[in-house]
Amino acid sequence: MQISDTSSPMLPELARGKDEFEFLYHSFVRPYVGEAVDGFYDYLEKNDKKFKGSGRSWRPYYAKFCSIVQSSGTGKSRLMTELRNKGVLVLYMNLREPSDRTGFPKRDLVPAGILVDHATDCTQAEYTAHCCAFFTAIFQMLRHDLSSELPSLRSGGPDSAI
Repeated sequence: MQISDTSSPMLPELARGKDEFEFLYHSFVRPYVGEAVDGFYDYLEKNDKKFKGSGRSWRPYYAKFCSIVQSSGTGKSRLMTELRNKGVLVLYMNLREPSDRTGFPKRDLVPAGILVDHATDCTQAEYTAHCCAFFTAIFQMLRHDLSSELPSLRSGGPDSAI
């Protein structure tokens, strides 16, 4: 899925001016087309198997993460939110610059305020504490909200957070 660059003169009039937000919104919520989500999901599954490794002492990966880097308007946010249709729990936060008024989806004010806006207004230890408190609260709420649906979360087993 690609959300086109709204500065292009080739785009319909709806994409420019006061209707730009509406155009981007509809581009983001209309039915997903393409196989990028399937390919990315397969990639994540392969990495999960590699992370678990084949033996107790050997793991080719240190953590379960990857980077998604691409130009603006190429579908990174849509890709992440479409993963939910594959049963993947996605914690999506948009931390774009406050000055970016044209990007979509819009900036998530609370996460950005905690994780980005005041990062230089405090010591490293205070910032670390803010981040830990923020993510602890998120994961506690997720566990609470999902525990009735996912029995493995109630058991507290080693795979409950995977």
